[in-house]
Amino acid sequence: TIYLNFNRSKLIRTISITKQFIIIYFFTAMFTFIHLFIYPIIVTDNN
Repeated sequence: TIYLNFNRSKLIRTISITKQFIIIYFFTAMFTFIHLFIYPIIVTDNN
């Protein structure tokens, strides 16, 4: 029972770390997408 409980907490910790990495990766990807695609359109639109 103790081993099972430890395993579950380890799994939850791994999931939360993975979730944080996914969020960071998602925001980085969004920022890169905006910077590469939307920002040049705005700049060329102004000129």
